[in-house]
Amino acid sequence: MPESRSAVHNACFRALDMHVVRGGADDPALVHERADGSRHTMTYAELLTEVAALGGVLRAFGVAPDDTVGIDLPETPDAVIAVLACARIGARHVEGTAPGTPVVLRCSEESGTVVAADGQELAWDVAMRAGRTDPAAVVEVLADGPGSLPAQDSQLFEPLLEGATIVLQEAGPTER
Repeated sequence: MPESRSAVHNACFRALDMHVVRGGADDPALVHERADGSRHTMTYAELLTEVAALGGVLRAFGVAPDDTVGIDLPETPDAVIAVLACARIGARHVEGTAPGTPVVLRCSEESGTVVAADGQELAWDVAMRAGRTDPAAVVEVLADGPGSLPAQDSQLFEPLLEGATIVLQEAGPTER
């Protein structure tokens, strides 16, 4: 068996930047089919801009490489943007869609820094009991959908090229 070489890469860079660099900036990257039958398509360039901007917002909130970000969003482009933004800055993410323990409690177990949620689905009383909220730091950055990130936070962050990307949680009973 040939000797293998270790490689360092960033999942976001491989998913987005490589397409843009290779001339596919205007190719469709994400097609969201809504319940009403309408479709929204984002190009690789548009998706990369949104992901890098949210990466800037997460960094502004103090998320550092190897931190854990809880993502409790419905299956929309915002969720894809949030997952890729975490990967871009070297943060892990914990999905909020698994049954069982709420994402805010799983994040407290994983030393989570930020919970990204749509605001209507997150049980704020659970978040407060978990000690995961700072009312002064609550901000709606994806409320208006793609393109709504604040201009001052839209600086493109270079991807970090190492670190875990996803934290997998086994669904099932917990000791809580």
